[in-house]
Amino acid sequence: MISDDDDRRPLTEGELEQFRQAEHKAADEFMRRRQPQTDAEERAVRELGEAIGYGRIMQAAEKLWRKSNEAQGTAGSELAVGPCAAALVPCPHCDVGLDEGESCAWCCGAGRVTRRVAKAIRDVGR
Repeated sequence: MISDDDDRRPLTEGELEQFRQAEHKAADEFMRRRQPQTDAEERAVRELGEAIGYGRIMQAAEKLWRKSNEAQGTAGSELAVGPCAAALVPCPHCDVGLDEGESCAWCCGAGRVTRRVAKAIRDVGR
């Protein structure tokens, strides 16, 4: 047990490197052991996606997650599914130079919006 009066020293570069290697080895081992479960999950999603469509999976997941969150009193914390990336354009508002740490109110920091939203941003700026 470490107490406040223990004489602690910072790790040396060698000790820190040993720690990093051990940490990476443990993470690799965890992922290796989890791989069969991951493979099975991805197979199930692929089968369902090919049957009903991947977009439909995401829409249904969002809806079910929202209902679950509402029941738990955490409505709004679910992942929301938006349009496909091909339908998005760079957010023009992000190009105006936001303050450091400021998130764009239009794209919420994603840096991309639909063409219609981009037009609205330009129209508001006039």
